[in-house]
Amino acid sequence: MVNREGKFPDWPQDDSVYPDDEKLPWAREVLRQNSINPERDEAESRAAFRARLTAEAIARGWEVDAPEPSGSAFSVVMRNAALAAAGRDLRGYGATPDAALIVALADAITLDNA
Repeated sequence: MVNREGKFPDWPQDDSVYPDDEKLPWAREVLRQNSINPERDEAESRAAFRARLTAEAIARGWEVDAPEPSGSAFSVVMRNAALAAAGRDLRGYGATPDAALIVALADAITLDNA
């Protein structure tokens, strides 16, 4: 999905120059632009929130691994048929399991739309 100006949300090609916590606002905006609520509703449990985002990824053809600790953060590994065939995967990192899933899903959507 594109933004109001008819473009995909910009993110530099070299993610290494930006800390992961700076990517979270971008990732939330990507989800919003694709009609996905990136915030947990008050009545929604953490498990239900993760299940909702995971279901969205699965509906888009992505396999999603559960968030795992990765150093001082968390990571979520996702793969689609094309990445799996190439022996690759997509990883989202965040300070929390929810943040890692949001970043991974936004990256997956951006990859699908490229």
